[in-house]
Amino acid sequence: MEKAGIVYLMKTVIKGVYKIGISDVSNFEGRMRHLENNGSRRNHVPEKRNGGIGI
Repeated sequence: MEKAGIVYLMKTVIKGVYKIGISDVSNFEGRMRHLENNGSRRNHVPEKRNGGIGI
């Protein structure tokens, strides 16, 4: 069974460090909004979206 999703790349505040993740197509915008506002962990600096590609 194939699952569709989006692989995304987020830039962190640490120079040269990026977060690579995957999200369901239906949840992608919500996931990006959360990471851009809150970062990937509690009390973390927000991340910036660099791109995404459907798989």
